[in-house]
Amino acid sequence: HVSDTEIEASTLNDLGKIYIESGDLSRALSEFKQAVIVEGASHDLYHRATSLADIGAVYSATGKTADALDCQRQALPIYEELDDKTGSAAIANNIGVIYHDLGQLSKSLSYLERALQMYRKSADRMSESTCLQNIASICLERGETFKALRFYQNALTVERTFGNRVEEGKILLDIGIAYRENGQPAGALNYFEKARALLLRIGDRLDQAEALSQIGAVYGDMNQRSKALQCLERALPIQKEVQDVKGQAETLERLTALTATTAPSASIWYGKLA
Repeated sequence: HVSDTEIEASTLNDLGKIYIESGDLSRALSEFKQAVIVEGASHDLYHRATSLADIGAVYSATGKTADALDCQRQALPIYEELDDKTGSAAIANNIGVIYHDLGQLSKSLSYLERALQMYRKSADRMSESTCLQNIASICLERGETFKALRFYQNALTVERTFGNRVEEGKILLDIGIAYRENGQPAGALNYFEKARALLLRIGDRLDQAEALSQIGAVYGDMNQRSKALQCLERALPIQKEVQDVKGQAETLERLTALTATTAPSASIWYGKLA
């Protein structure tokens, strides 16, 4: 038998989700907060944890990072008490992402590694891949390139298992970036070319242009100016076509560095990681 309070809480949560879809985050937040109160009164732990996570998501979307972290940290022990590995993993991953946004990389890594173990126990392979990529990105920021490469390769294996070619292409790009940041242009070029070939086959114009721009950057690193210009000049019109403003800026920066009368410093060549 479903109680009146359970029906009320469910209705409030549904309304919150509707407001999110319509872009009214303030109203969504109000509904979710009311749901938490109702769920607390009825001792509905599962839905209380879900509502807290939803409130945290709204706070994250509105830039209230500290509030988002507080809500996610309230939700995590509830999911753990319920032995909900999927929910626990998702919240631990979210906390890891928030700590990353706060610049606390060690704490971020700790929560993401915790999430990874839980994803593996729950056999949620796609979420496992996302978590692996998050960990790899942080390892790269910490200068732990070989560790980052290991996590990227593990994520690549998962995506290939499921035939997710779009995500496979993105990870190939990330691996190329890792090799490049580690001063290994041959390895970088190898993975960027693999990514470009795959992205060309599946018709992903945006990431195909990114691959071309990255290949141009590597050729620049190798002082092969003609090849670098050719790739960058091929990338730019595609980026304009798909309205990739960030990609255009990076490609133009690389072109400017190439065409400058004085040799650019190595740091100019590196595009910012997404």
